Amino acid sequence: MVKHKRLLSGSISTTSVRSALACATLCTSDQSCCSSNYEKVSSICKLETSCSPAMEQFQDSKVMIKVIKWLPVFVAYSGNEKSVYTAWRNQTECYDLPTPLDIADTTRHVRNPLIDSWSDVGIKKVKVQLVKNDVAVALLIFKGENTNTMNWFSKENLLNSSFNDLTTNSTTKFFGIQGDMFEQRQFFINFPLPSATCETDGGWLVVCGERRWCQWEQKGDFPVFLYTKNYLNRNWHTDSAEPADRMIISVGI
Repeated sequence: MVKHKRLLSGSISTTSVRSALACATLCTSDQSCCSSNYEKVSSICKLETSCSPAMEQFQDSKVMIKVIKWLPVFVAYSGNEKSVYTAWRNQTECYDLPTPLDIADTTRHVRNPLIDSWSDVGIKKVKVQLVKNDVAVALLIFKGENTNTMNWFSKENLLNSSFNDLTTNSTTKFFGIQGDMFEQRQFFINFPLPSATCETDGGWLVVCGERRWCQWEQKGDFPVFLYTKNYLNRNWHTDSAEPADRMIISVGI
């Protein structure tokens, strides 16, 4: 619940009700509703399809957003010498999800065929986690509405992240799943530099493929999942880049 805010629009309906609870109940009973807004003085209730709606300051008003169910759709493992980029786009390259996430066989990545119906399943948000020793060490959450399998991972869709200095206003060079295809750096978020050299490379997140020219990418067999720690120099070359064991992508529906 967000206090002292109201929705800028009510794409489903705008009606008069007796209480905030009644407004939230209307949203709960409507499958297409993801957020609701109750204005106490006017008793106006707005229902909205978006889970990340546009809001403005407004006293005596509450915005309520439905709890999203997270469903893992892709798990990629480091060091198995299988392309993460290819696996994300092709079911035949992966084991099928659903399957236990702690399966012993990590020789292939695992993927839910739901990915291929991305536009039809009502995805609200997308979550990316890098995991090391069973602990999430990096987290990004993106808007999933009106996206496809390739463009959701973008600066414009970023809602939140564990990186203290990464926002929609951050200056980036690459920010995308495809990333730098020549260098085979996918799910790549880096910053622009005057000259591209191994010594000056820097950023927040990268999945390194088979072609790895720089010393900072040489952290075991590919794929290598790297993230930089907060409040440190985000230059990859200075060993601020830490490797993770696996990457998990989940969708909120």
